[in-house]
Amino acid sequence: MGINELDFFKSVVASFTCTEDINESIDAKNRFTFLINSPSFEKFDRVDQIANAIYELSDENFENLTNFFGFHLTNGDSAFNVFALNVESTLGIQLNQKNLRKFEEHIKLSCHQRRFIIKNVIEAKTIADDAKKVAEKAEEIKTKIYSEFIGILAIFTALTFSMMGSLQLLGNVFNDVKNLENKSIGYALLISSVYLLVIYLLIIIMFVGMKKVIGHDKPYQFTPSVTIIVILAIVLLFLMGLGFSGLFPKI
Repeated sequence: MGINELDFFKSVVASFTCTEDINESIDAKNRFTFLINSPSFEKFDRVDQIANAIYELSDENFENLTNFFGFHLTNGDSAFNVFALNVESTLGIQLNQKNLRKFEEHIKLSCHQRRFIIKNVIEAKTIADDAKKVAEKAEEIKTKIYSEFIGILAIFTALTFSMMGSLQLLGNVFNDVKNLENKSIGYALLISSVYLLVIYLLIIIMFVGMKKVIGHDKPYQFTPSVTIIVILAIVLLFLMGLGFSGLFPKI
């Protein structure tokens, strides 16, 4: 027959998407009549060709096509039915009603399928975007956990070494006390009070630093009772050291 079925079918569908009045186009009526009344109608009205023609339409043309076939109508005849009646009255021929209804049903089915596919694609894209955001958030949390863990480990390692070093120094100081003379004990107590102050300050600095790492910018909350006890102990040791060493100022 020398006619490309797909191209011819696309031209018929395209005529339904025009914004111009299709009822005034003799060419569109002739092509439509040839399609509907063709003995080879089944060659044109194939599912693959209909889907190809519908899915290749732009969003604007697809919207025009659905309007033409009355997708938004609640009652009354669609523009397609009006066009079919106009073809019969204008050309004075009878359209094959069986082929006409099949053509209309297949076009509408393909339109519904395209809408369904587009809806699923949009939903899938939304889900994919949400999943990407969750993955990015999880990656941020994982990185933060690693950094917090490394920070805490570093702080406690430094604290452990400092405590070990300080205890060793205190041990050396007390080992140097060869006898129980007041001055020797006093010097040992003075040095112990100084080291206790240094260790406590070091612990505070490290805990404040750790709070900044894992505390989400919240300030470190000191425990007043513990702080008071430590300060009193340092002061008591210092005063005792002054007293035993004879360095306490005479009034």
